[in-house]
Amino acid sequence: MDKKTVSILTKLSKLKSFTLSDVRRLGLSHTSLYKLVKEEKIIKLTRGIYAVNGFESVGHEADYEIANKKFSGQSVIGGLTALSHYKLIDEVPSKIWLLVPPIVRTTDKKYRLIRTSKNLSIGVENYSGYKIVSLERALLDALVCITKIGERTSKLAIIRALRSRMTTEAKIFEMAKKLKVLKVLDRHWQSILAGLEK
Repeated sequence: MDKKTVSILTKLSKLKSFTLSDVRRLGLSHTSLYKLVKEEKIIKLTRGIYAVNGFESVGHEADYEIANKKFSGQSVIGGLTALSHYKLIDEVPSKIWLLVPPIVRTTDKKYRLIRTSKNLSIGVENYSGYKIVSLERALLDALVCITKIGERTSKLAIIRALRSRMTTEAKIFEMAKKLKVLKVLDRHWQSILAGLEK
């Protein structure tokens, strides 16, 4: 292997996972990439997403990074996946739930897309390689998507978060103002308070 390829592999290993455009940007041709895959220096994680062999995945974070790359950085981890991340539901969802702009589509069965016109930068935390909604946004999105997530699951997640002091009523209402979903929160708030008192 020549020095240029070794240098490119070193740079790619720092990316954890990468796309064909990342490879091209570093000066490696599609043919060279295919050869490295054949030699098992690079592994194909999923369609259009690769990693240097020896890629260490840490929990679900690797899946989140792959999802982010698959949707060209236009996705944010949300829905049941976010509720599971914050340990507000007992089961781990079989699909990765993502908030995406209305135009994004996929046929990949690994993902459950929630197309939204809500701003995907409000209440979003950036990690190395992916973005996930904040705790408060996860709770509010669950109410907004109550028909997809389920009323019991959505309300129980809020009750658990408040009981365990992971957040406060004030923080939830502040995020509801930012997202412009106060009416949705008001509609369900009395039954959430009743659940808190049990």
